[in-house]
Amino acid sequence: MNGDELKQRRAALDMTQAQLAEVLDVKPNTVARWERGVLIVPQTVALAMETVGRGSGRPPKPKVEATNGQATPKKKRAAKKGGKK
Repeated sequence: MNGDELKQRRAALDMTQAQLAEVLDVKPNTVARWERGVLIVPQTVALAMETVGRGSGRPPKPKVEATNGQATPKKKRAAKKGGKK
C-alpha cells in the first residue's frame, strides 16, 4: 500500500488523519508523512487498513464499562508509611 492508497482508504472510511492515527496508535504527523510518501507505509498498517475496509467501515470503539458511559475513576494510591515530617 502506498500513500495515495492509504489516503483513499482513510477517506472512504470518513476518517481524519488524527482519527486514523489514534486507531493505529501513531502520531497524526506520521499518517501525513505516509500519505505524502515521505515514509513508507508499514505492512502492518496496510493489513490493518484492509481488515478495517472489510468490516463495518470504522474500527470498533473501545468498550466502556457499565457506568452510564462515564470512565471509571482511577483508584487512589495508598499513602506511603513514614511520610514527610
